[in-house]
Amino acid sequence: MIAHQKLPLEGVRFTESNYFSFGGLADIYRGEWIPEPGGSPVRVAIKVPRIGPQNGNQAVERARKRILRESRVCSQLDHPNIVPLYGVFFNEQKYPCLVMPYYVDGDLIRYLNRTQARANILELMYEAASGLEYMHNLSPYPTIHGDIKGQNMLLDNGHVRVADFGTSKLLDIPLSTSSRMAGTFRWMSPELLRDEDPKPTTASDVWALGMTILQVFTGSNPYNHIKNDAAVIVGVMQGELPPQPPEIDGIMWTLLKRCFSYDPTKRPRMETVSIVLNIMISERLTPKAVNRFTARGNSTHLWLAGYT
Repeated sequence: MIAHQKLPLEGVRFTESNYFSFGGLADIYRGEWIPEPGGSPVRVAIKVPRIGPQNGNQAVERARKRILRESRVCSQLDHPNIVPLYGVFFNEQKYPCLVMPYYVDGDLIRYLNRTQARANILELMYEAASGLEYMHNLSPYPTIHGDIKGQNMLLDNGHVRVADFGTSKLLDIPLSTSSRMAGTFRWMSPELLRDEDPKPTTASDVWALGMTILQVFTGSNPYNHIKNDAAVIVGVMQGELPPQPPEIDGIMWTLLKRCFSYDPTKRPRMETVSIVLNIMISERLTPKAVNRFTARGNSTHLWLAGYT
């Protein structure tokens, strides 16, 4: 794997015709990067901040800081289930752009819709949880993702890599209110929708991963029976949870209900979710076991024996 480069990258090439995706505040292009002079080009994805000619200097500066902050977060991460960052380069407009591997299979949702390959969904969700568990346990500063959903997970040779850290934060880096609220409403925990000054946490990431598991198993966005995002927000604030779909059995639904606890302190830690998913792959858990196991999420190792 190519190591992260601390200095601005040279030898990055792309054109606007190679546009293939977008996020809330940036556009993604296919391109090439030559890591060493005379070397072979590497196919890359390039994240370019979306700044139009109508934007003023303040908007440009905000976008610059946002991309550089995201690069700082990404540069701390090194895990097989997280998209690595090759580095930053500056385009013709002198905007900082992120350079990452290009994954031909695209995001998880498009991949599943295109291939209908749902046999290994449980393994894919375990991989996602493993990457997020790693982020949450980083030392000295845990890292929060802040915008977990199926569209922000990429497929790398059949394995999940968590992507898009535009709303992520190291716990020592303050975020503006606008960036805190950049997560998609249908995946957001009630405290993020309710609080005047919302701050993403490890617990809100657990809620969002639960919604992502629901999304991946059903092939539909959370609260798909509610068409209006504003109505979803009202429903979440009033305590409404998505109904159990036929695609999800009692064992998985027990885990998801724990992830959807309205009290953030009662949600399992990401470590617990990861362990439970791993055990589910072996089909050794019962709903009662999951319920008791996740209820003691801060002492995961004590609850493996006797409940399988």
